[in-house]
Formats: sequence, structure tokens, C-alpha cells
Amino acid sequence: MKRVLLGILALVVLVAGVVVFGTTPTPRIAGADLEKDAAERISRALDEGLSRLDSAVSEISRRFEGVDDLKTAQEQRLRVYRNAQHLAAARALGVGRVTGQDEIDRLVEEGRLVRIEDNPYYYLQDLTLSVPYVTPDAAKLLDEIGRRFHEQLRNHGLPLFRFNISSVLRTEESQRLLRRENPNATRGVSTHEFGTTLDVVFHTYAYHPTPDDVLPPTPYSFLNVHLEKMRIRAYDALGMRYWQELQGILGRVLIDLQNEGAVLVTLEREQPVFHITVAQKWE
Repeated sequence: MKRVLLGILALVVLVAGVVVFGTTPTPRIAGADLEKDAAERISRALDEGLSRLDSAVSEISRRFEGVDDLKTAQEQRLRVYRNAQHLAAARALGVGRVTGQDEIDRLVEEGRLVRIEDNPYYYLQDLTLSVPYVTPDAAKLLDEIGRRFHEQLRNHGLPLFRFNISSVLRTEESQRLLRRENPNATRGVSTHEFGTTLDVVFHTYAYHPTPDDVLPPTPYSFLNVHLEKMRIRAYDALGMRYWQELQGILGRVLIDLQNEGAVLVTLEREQPVFHITVAQKWE
């Protein structure tokens, strides 16, 4: 990556040389010296920027090393509730089994379903057999999970990451199609058909840049742009490397909410997800 930036640097210096020296009688040796000086200054700024990025990544790695992953007792706490209990909560708090898009549109118009979208707390992966609609209670629960997740990340001195939602509302037809592809999918009625339930992938997280989480800038805006892109990629890589620690933080947030009666959670064995059903009305 540094070689790419140095190539850009050389082009910038070349263009600068043409602009500065192309219309003046300045001797060539003076122009060459100035170009060399500019290249050296930009190269030093690049080295300093890369050094700061390396230090930031090392410090974040050190902080991640101090975070516990999910312990056996915590995993067991996240496997207390079975499908029957999720289904009972879904029937009590959901919209009834959704049959198709026409019904979804009607429920949205009535305010009984809302669309969820990517935001600072979570993002949706490509949904093929579900659609991004939940009850208002489930949407508020998601925001509360995200708020507490970010609060815990800040407490650990870590950057903010978003969790990944892999499945949301399914119609009866999409549930039937899912069973063809996934033999572990629920036979009969699924809690995903009520707008109360979703799956959060526990090993995939994406870094969420914020205005206050940046490297000190160099004097060169074009370097800052490329260093920021490198920083985001590096932090995303940290999220991949330390997914177990992030799972531990998110899992403990879910345990707290489950203890408060706000949610039912199942840490799936067959799939890498937290299966989550809202368990209370949210004002």
C-alpha cells in the first residue's frame, strides 16, 4: 500500500513541478531540487501517518487481548430458551403469520411493522429468504442492543463496531423455501413469521467510523484520504481477528437484557447466530 501511495506522491510532485516551473525561466536544477524537497516532505508525512496507524492498531489489539470471550456458563445462559418459548413470545407480541408482501404493506401502513435499515449499530447482509421488517417493539429492542453494545465497546476503549443481521421476517412461503436449503430450519411454524424475531451473526462485525475516531492529519489532504481508507480496512480486519471478543461483549449485553425480561436469546449450535425474539412491549 505504501508503494501505491508513493506512486501517487510522485505524480503529485511531477504535476507540481510542471505547474511551478513550466511557465518560468527557473533553471532546471532549481526545479529538480524543489521537486526532490517536496517529495521528501510528503514521504516523511506518509511515514509518520503509517507509523501512527501502526501504533493505533497495536494499541487496539492490546485492548482486545484484555476482553473475555464467552465462557461456558454464559453460553449455557444463552441456551436456556427453546423454540417453543420463542414461539409463545412471538405469538403474543407479533403480527400473526405473515403470508406475503401485500400483507406486509398493509401492516406497515397500519404501523404494526417497520422497516429496518443499516445504521450505526447494525447492518443487514443480503437477505434472500427474509425481508427487513419487524414490529416496532423489535426495532426498539435492536436499538437498545446496539446502544449497550457501543457503550461496552467504549468502556473497553475499543472502536465502534456494528453487528450483522442475517435473517429477519419470513413469509410462510420463504420459510418453506428455506427448509429446502437448510435442513436445520424449523419445521412447521417459525418465530420469524411474526415480525418479532431475527438472527444476528456472532462472528461478523464491521467497523463504524466516527468523527472523533481519526488519526492526526498530515499536512496533505490526498494522503489523509488514503490513510483513512487504510485505517478503516485495518480496523475491519481487527473485527475479523477478534470476533470472539466482540461476541463476548455482545453476548453479555444479551444476557443482561434477557435477565431484564426484554428478550429471549438462543445461541445456535447449527448456525453461527444469536436467535433473538423480543419478549416485552417497549414504550
